[in-house]
Amino acid sequence: MREIRTFELDDRQAVRWLSTDHQTLQVLRGELWLTVEGHPTDHWLHAGDCIEVHPGELLWLSNWQGAVRFRLSQPLDNRQVGAPSGRLRWASQWVRLPLRRRLAR
Repeated sequence: MREIRTFELDDRQAVRWLSTDHQTLQVLRGELWLTVEGHPTDHWLHAGDCIEVHPGELLWLSNWQGAVRFRLSQPLDNRQVGAPSGRLRWASQWVRLPLRRRLAR
């Protein structure tokens, strides 16, 4: 199971986002102006474009004209980036504990 969030920015709106986990940002509609603090250049992403976001990165998300819809999701294969974190961590521990007990029998 993975978490997927969809967001919309209204015309000429800017927001700040602090990433707490490995995530994929994908633009679904419109054009997104993305600034990642510490990166030498900004990114202009169009519908269908994706970029990987890492824990601790501070993102500034904006648009120039028209609304933008984008999605933030955990990677499909968590084995590449480690165990689930945050709200999903307790669930994975809850599922693994009974499984360990069954396997020990």
